[in-house]
Amino acid sequence: MLSKRCAHRLNPSFITQSFVNFYAKRTLEESPQASTQNVYAANPVENDSTQNLSPLSTLNSATATEPDEEIIMKKAFLIGLVLVMFGRSAFAQHLGELSLDYSYMHYVPVNNLSAINMNGGGGAAVLYFAGVFGLKAEVQGYASKNINFNFPPGSVRCPAGCSGTAEANLFTGNVGPTVKIRIKAIQPFVEGLVGAAHTNFYQNVHKNCIGCISASPGDWALNVVIGGGIDIKVGHHWAIRPIEADYILTRFINDFTTGHNNQNNFRYQAGLVFEF
Repeated sequence: MLSKRCAHRLNPSFITQSFVNFYAKRTLEESPQASTQNVYAANPVENDSTQNLSPLSTLNSATATEPDEEIIMKKAFLIGLVLVMFGRSAFAQHLGELSLDYSYMHYVPVNNLSAINMNGGGGAAVLYFAGVFGLKAEVQGYASKNINFNFPPGSVRCPAGCSGTAEANLFTGNVGPTVKIRIKAIQPFVEGLVGAAHTNFYQNVHKNCIGCISASPGDWALNVVIGGGIDIKVGHHWAIRPIEADYILTRFINDFTTGHNNQNNFRYQAGLVFEF
């Protein structure tokens, strides 16, 4: 019941009608006619004396004191029209969106380890301000897969040399600003996010590489996302996201990444968007 009342009071038509009623009432109360009627009520003698005036004097007096209600209503109508246009524009803006996506990540753990092509997915939520500027939070996960690694004899990380496989997964969580340009059905957007990334890859390489002299690596790192994409509207609340392309920076710092602490990666996403 409370939510329905709030929704009714936030309706642009309700706001406009309330403003028009208030403006018209206040104008009439402050008009010369209202003041004249108050004077007449307080001075009945003068009121009676006005009845003895000539018809021409009476007409001129009425013309001078009677408020132009037509002008008042026109002003109120124009103000109300402006409020309706502004109200509809403001309330038509989407407050936010939810999205689900497929995500592909080309992950480069370090120069001497093979790049990893990972498939996964996730979701995001955006809260918009003025319908264009938004604050986005997202979570993505990529399935584990076995990756081959090889350290030749004499390498710094494994002097004796070793090879094997290691399971790799990757999870990211980020938050940051986004801007969406709403051009009818096609809506491009850009974003810049920051957060954290987690992978078990370096730990598994350390465990499976017999003879490695490196310390146990950490599995958390800084994560930065810079990119954008396009949404295509297919309904009032629904849109399809055919492409989102992002540069992903991770900073896993350990003995395996020494000298290459910035991992430069690429991400592609596609999915479905629900706007509210």
